[in-house]
Formats: sequence, structure tokens, C-alpha cells
Amino acid sequence: MTLREPRLWEYHNELAGGTANAYTQFGNEGLDLGQRFPEMRAFHDRVIVPEQSTLFVDYWFGEKQAIAAKMRYRRRILGMEDDNVAGVYEGYFMLDIGRTLPEPDWGWDPDTIYKDTKVVTRLGHVQVRKGRVEDPMGRAGSMYYAVVEYLYRKSGKDDVLITRRLEEVVKVIPAHVGAAVELANAYQRLGDGPSAVRALRRLLDHEKVPVEALVRTQVEAQLAKLESSSDPASLEPLRNPWME
Repeated sequence: MTLREPRLWEYHNELAGGTANAYTQFGNEGLDLGQRFPEMRAFHDRVIVPEQSTLFVDYWFGEKQAIAAKMRYRRRILGMEDDNVAGVYEGYFMLDIGRTLPEPDWGWDPDTIYKDTKVVTRLGHVQVRKGRVEDPMGRAGSMYYAVVEYLYRKSGKDDVLITRRLEEVVKVIPAHVGAAVELANAYQRLGDGPSAVRALRRLLDHEKVPVEALVRTQVEAQLAKLESSSDPASLEPLRNPWME
């Protein structure tokens, strides 16, 4: 029965209630790894291109594929100078259908985020919506990746800019370990020990999403160094655990 099935990996959905509602029972980020791209591209060419609309994606796929295919796709963040703090976007949205489930601890409420959109179609576990969203959390998460790209791919050195952008991220997502660590490191490079301490303390004090025990130990050790140092810029930065 599976000889000509192109997606054998979907058969394990049967163990979680069938392919229609399996997403409500479990999440597996390695399930698909962008194999819905041909269907996404077909929908794009059939619908989005004639409308000259814009595509935003909350589903793992090869971004270089979309660029090579000349799709009308854009990131939420176009650079470090982005000032769309409210996260207002309009167009088509392709999302892993698991994103339609609320995550109260993280403050994620899809009913609010997607209230001004309508479901257009579903491509397996990719849902397609059209409309307008106001998604400050999505913008904050994307800004974090823009900062990481700026730091580690472009060798960006403007720590004042980095702190400004990451303060925007942690204001919306206080449990964001990566953003908190990179923010503290940037303040540390600027020689601002108290602000670096504040960034790490805020992470540890967040109760809804507790910091994992090993990471907490690493953060507490860095705090001890910062609080006892008169020259924070001379300290080794804390390695970002979310760089794995």
C-alpha cells in the first residue's frame, strides 16, 4: 500500500488519530522538513502571483528555494532597521497547522492573531490564510533571528543597535533565552554591567516558562561574574544555548 506513496513519513500520523487532526496530539519538527514546498509553490503560482500579493511563511522550508523560484515571499524582518514593532502584515500566510493551537505560557493566542484572516486552503499540515495580522510576537521572534544573522554572519558591531532591537524582543517574549543571553552579552561588550545583569535576571525571574536547569546554572554563574567584576567588557560572553 505504500509502494507509490511519496510521503511515507506521514503514516505515523495514523498513530495520533489520522492525518486530519494528528497535529493536536503531538508535534514533530523533523516530520517534514519542507517537503510541502512543491504544493506551496503551485499555490503561489496559481493564486498569489495573479493577485500580486505577498507571502509570509511560518513553516520550515528552504528559503533559498523560494528565492530561486522567484516567489513573492518576504521575511517579516527586512533588516536591523525594521521599526514595525506592532508586527502588522497583510497578504497570505502559510503556517504549520500546529500554530493554530494556543500556547498560554508563551502568550500565543492564534484566535487573536488571525482574527482578521480567513482560511483559504490546507496543504497537508500547512494551513493557508489570507488577510491582515497584528503579530508582535512573530515580529519579535523574527527580529531575534535578524540580530543573530547580523552578529554571526555579517559580523555586526553596533551593540547599541543590538541592545535596542533585543530589548524589543524580550519585552514581548520575556522567556526567550537566546534573546536574553545575546542582550546581556551586548550590554557586557558596552561595559554596562548593571544592564547585563538586568537582562539575565529578567530571564530567570520569568515564571510561566521556567529556564531549563542546566541553562539556569550557566546563567547564574555568569551573573556571579558580572556582579563581582568592575570591568564587564573584559569577561567572556555567555554562549547562547539556543545557537545549537
